[in-house]
Amino acid sequence: MKVGISGNLIMRRDMYRHYRKVSTYALAAISMVACGFNAAEADVTRSCSATITIGATTVSLQRLQGASYHFSGRGTHGGLSPNTARERARRNIDECIDAAWARRHHTSRPEACTESNQVYNYPFTSLQFGLQQAVCNANPGHDRILVTLSVQYSGDTGCLLRHNEWNRIVTRAYTVQCPTREFEQGVDRPGMDYNNFLLDTPRPTPALCRQACLDDQPRCRAWTYVAPSGGERQARCWLKSGVPSPTPNSRTTSGVITPM
Repeated sequence: MKVGISGNLIMRRDMYRHYRKVSTYALAAISMVACGFNAAEADVTRSCSATITIGATTVSLQRLQGASYHFSGRGTHGGLSPNTARERARRNIDECIDAAWARRHHTSRPEACTESNQVYNYPFTSLQFGLQQAVCNANPGHDRILVTLSVQYSGDTGCLLRHNEWNRIVTRAYTVQCPTREFEQGVDRPGMDYNNFLLDTPRPTPALCRQACLDDQPRCRAWTYVAPSGGERQARCWLKSGVPSPTPNSRTTSGVITPM
């Protein structure tokens, strides 16, 4: 069968249109796939807020003054999913709370409560010491205080997990021993030193350091006893001309002398 010149032209025109249409669809598909890869590779970061609430009562359940502290957590998720990023932020906060409670007697902040875990402005270094500071300073005259520790979450969808759970009880009726001003166990008061010396005795005790401060009145206002550690055999006593701020330290005992 012979095809004329006009027939050849028509066939070439139709083939050109077909190839152009196929090319258009192929370019569109490639563009969609590329956009999909870019979306998958993109990260989104969102935050949730948390409030630690400390409730305090006496042993006989008389209400005392408590305290509250605010901090936040962030979460990052690939795939442009803000809700999933907030869920990650909530889990980062929970990881911090779990670690802080498990390590409450330690004197260093848990790694889970730092920016490496996208947790920001967590208020405590040592949770045990933080609880003491919060309730003992606010309620002088009590040697034992019962504490309820809870965490409230706030934020957009994702921060409130499982049927809008916004409140978590960490512990109820936890006993906090308030350090006396005479013997503050596990407390250091660094600074304001005017004298220090080794306690050259077979059995050094914080009471010996306190007595040295009492013997140097009115110059001595506070003291810190540092227990022997490792290969050391002698304790050291530091006498202070003022009352420095307390910090947690498992090796030390401090005290403040009330002026006569």
